[in-house]
Amino acid sequence: MFSDRWEGEVHIDDRNLVYSKALTEAFAGRSGWELSFGVREQLLLRANRDTVEAFALLKGKKDLPTGRTYQADLKGNGFVAEELRIAFGRTAGTASGFSLGGGLGLLHGERIQKGELTGTLQATGPRSYNYNLVLDYAYSKNYLYDSPVSRAGMDGYGYAIDLGAIWRKDRIVVSLHGEDLFSTIYWSDVPMTSAVASNGRESFDSQGYVRYDPLISGFEGKRRVTQRLTTRLSGETGYVADTFRTSVALDLMEGFFFPRLSAAIRSGERAGWWSVAVDLFFRTVGVGYEGETAAFQLFADHLLPEKAKSIGFSCQLRR
Repeated sequence: MFSDRWEGEVHIDDRNLVYSKALTEAFAGRSGWELSFGVREQLLLRANRDTVEAFALLKGKKDLPTGRTYQADLKGNGFVAEELRIAFGRTAGTASGFSLGGGLGLLHGERIQKGELTGTLQATGPRSYNYNLVLDYAYSKNYLYDSPVSRAGMDGYGYAIDLGAIWRKDRIVVSLHGEDLFSTIYWSDVPMTSAVASNGRESFDSQGYVRYDPLISGFEGKRRVTQRLTTRLSGETGYVADTFRTSVALDLMEGFFFPRLSAAIRSGERAGWWSVAVDLFFRTVGVGYEGETAAFQLFADHLLPEKAKSIGFSCQLRR
């Protein structure tokens, strides 16, 4: 949601979420074990209604309601890291139908976004405002203002833990999965701002909207940072036949629920699966294919890429 395009309708709730995840990896497996190496990115932003409303008006360069005071509350947690991961899976017994698995990833952090912003923004006119914001912000790049603190020497090391279980009974499959359980990255020499920001020197753009260079009062420098990774819990129930399968799933992350539905068909037992899926939280529809050597999935909330607010793509190649 916090992008450069604010055309069209913006859906705003009392609690608002922006979530981004990307993973590129190569892996090899044998006898229930899997070893992989890749790069992963994850960013989660949570904001209240006032924050998103004010941000939408400012980014969209729309007139502000003069006299209105917005109570800002924005929290973010994100990172980019290299990951060396080992995973295993075991069948608990053919009669029981249970399979268990887990994974341990060693992380080398490259970039970090972690912080909280609270305070007020008051519209003093249709195109001007005063603000008084409290920042507690660790970053590899400062997206709020031009910071004089360099990221030179910043480094991070940590770990990520995944656990899962599957139960199969005839054509019914039930699975539980926990991603990034008790997972942490320990950073050193991270640029950090812990301060109060308010209106500074002002300038105006070609449309008459005010711009401010903020006045920072507090700490700007480098510190050690402990970053807890966002845990995602997932449960799924499915029905699997020879040429048809369907499932209902529910994810839980940061107090938000993500319900998902999917169905897939294939022409024969040796053919690949063609699927369609719906994510009810992000209001996306996806199509995909899964074969012996390749798989892909593409999903979005609009057929036209320039109008999409939620979009995703995944691809796998196997040997």
